[in-house]
Amino acid sequence: MKKVLIPFIFYSLLTINYSLSQNLSAYLNVRREFRMFEDSFTHQLDYLPPLDYKIGGNAIAYTDNRGDFKIYQYGASQKPIDGLVQLYGVSNDLVFIKTASSGYVWDQGQLVLLTRFAGDFVLCDSMVGFIDITTRSLFYYFNGKIHLGEEGTTAEAAATFLASGANTIAFMSREHRFKIIWRDSVYEQETDYPQTVKAGADVVAWLDQYDTGLRVFYKGETKVIESFSPRVYQVGNDLIAWVTYEGYFKIFYKGNVYEIGQYVPNFFKIQDNVIVYADKVGYSFAFWQGKSYPLENFVPNDIIMNQNTAMYYDRSNILNIFSFGMKHTMPIETYVSTRLDYDVIQLELQGKRFKFFSGGKVYELP
Repeated sequence: MKKVLIPFIFYSLLTINYSLSQNLSAYLNVRREFRMFEDSFTHQLDYLPPLDYKIGGNAIAYTDNRGDFKIYQYGASQKPIDGLVQLYGVSNDLVFIKTASSGYVWDQGQLVLLTRFAGDFVLCDSMVGFIDITTRSLFYYFNGKIHLGEEGTTAEAAATFLASGANTIAFMSREHRFKIIWRDSVYEQETDYPQTVKAGADVVAWLDQYDTGLRVFYKGETKVIESFSPRVYQVGNDLIAWVTYEGYFKIFYKGNVYEIGQYVPNFFKIQDNVIVYADKVGYSFAFWQGKSYPLENFVPNDIIMNQNTAMYYDRSNILNIFSFGMKHTMPIETYVSTRLDYDVIQLELQGKRFKFFSGGKVYELP
């Protein structure tokens, strides 16, 4: 594997830890009580099953059996808002809440009003982009503050969302200007005709309709990292994987390009911080934090990935887990269901018994 440095210029003071996961999961036990797993223990959220729930990186949002919207975070459940919640979404760091007209964000135990007239929106791990219907302007919330992304002046919305990552939003302005929001700044790009825009944490990649090459915005700077447009590419957190026009498989990670080999992989997939790919003979590997780890001598079916974890069944129908650079083979058991919540794997056994894989350990809890 050949490694090539791409000279992006960025500074450590701009780096933010956008992953504040609490290792959460939730489930209904045999008595249909609503319970949650956190790190290494469980406790009851409600004695009745919720109407719905969603699991984020540091919070569990749910509508309880009485129709009240609640958020569990850092050891306590709270009712952040009165009245009907029309829709909500969760991410690694935030919870977005929309009532009949207003939009809110829940951030580290605080409810913040974004707008009284919420239009289109995108929820990222550490930011929310939204159109204010009254002004038609694009605003975004980041790091406790609401910023103006693009000012609206007419009845037409100021921007159209193209792609979003953990802390990036790519959009096309009403004047047909291609721009990228990263952290608390907006960066206008030289091209106005991007195609196949894809985004992750700190990175946005795209092709140009009238020019060749793979263009990458990374931490405030834009470069062409491949002279000819790739056959295919995917984007994750600080990650890009692509197959060049000449048939080379390459990976971009934190400013470096890794030339994996001169072949077209029959499989590769990025999710968040992990790439699973096949080599030229069909063996499967996981790429995580700049290093490739062998998985199997075949490509498993139905690989499920999230954050730093991937899980799959091998040819003996045994569950295998790759997490934080380590591979774990689970005991031979029959699971009623399995689910990956960020880096927590929920394993349901017969009789509504549950096990949880988290941090390299398996916890069997009531």
